[in-house]
Amino acid sequence: MEKQKNSKILYVDTAECCEMVGLMLFQETRNVDFVGLSSSEEALKSIEFENFDLFIFEYNLPKISGIELCRSIRVTDSQTPILFYTVIADSFDRQIALHNGVTDYLVKPDDLNKLIFTIKKLS
Repeated sequence: MEKQKNSKILYVDTAECCEMVGLMLFQETRNVDFVGLSSSEEALKSIEFENFDLFIFEYNLPKISGIELCRSIRVTDSQTPILFYTVIADSFDRQIALHNGVTDYLVKPDDLNKLIFTIKKLS
């Protein structure tokens, strides 16, 4: 029997959020390689050298926003799902994100219960 490949997930948010989501994923599933970064610049470097099965971004990141990260990825990769897990709940911002290639959009903390299900579905 062949071992199932782990999904590789890149999450970019504050260190605290990365730790929380990483712990939740570890408790719910063991078949995930989770990379949590708190800098968009680090994320762009990581994306250059590694392949990911799912990206999760906060909309409101310092220096390079989640939207800008999404646009950068979509230049060369139209397939890998991008999930926004963000504090930005405005429907206008949600539409901007979806228009720029975001696959799904969840709002903190209201959609916390949907987060693990959505990650499993997309990765």
